[in-house]
Amino acid sequence: MKADVSGSWKQPDIEIEIAGKKMQVNGLRLGDVDLAGNMDQNGLFTIKSLKLVNQGTRAQGNGTIQLFKERFLLHETMPLKARLKVTNALFSRFLVIFLIPESP
Repeated sequence: MKADVSGSWKQPDIEIEIAGKKMQVNGLRLGDVDLAGNMDQNGLFTIKSLKLVNQGTRAQGNGTIQLFKERFLLHETMPLKARLKVTNALFSRFLVIFLIPESP
């Protein structure tokens, strides 16, 4: 992960890059992730590029999401504009199955 912050404390501009292999979030298997984006001083997060590869399923896309309104207050509806291309998709490739052992 790499992050660069510039601008003022009250209105920062944040540039991020995230790359990882076999990533998971809350039981959702993302697979290999490569993300580049930035959040401008108005709270608009721009996804410059997103690539996911998971057991043969491939996704790539870009877009914007308005995360914050003024002074870091979360935007109520977070308007989103996105483009995503998915190939060889199987939903089961993204699920993590948790086995719970029987109690004695």
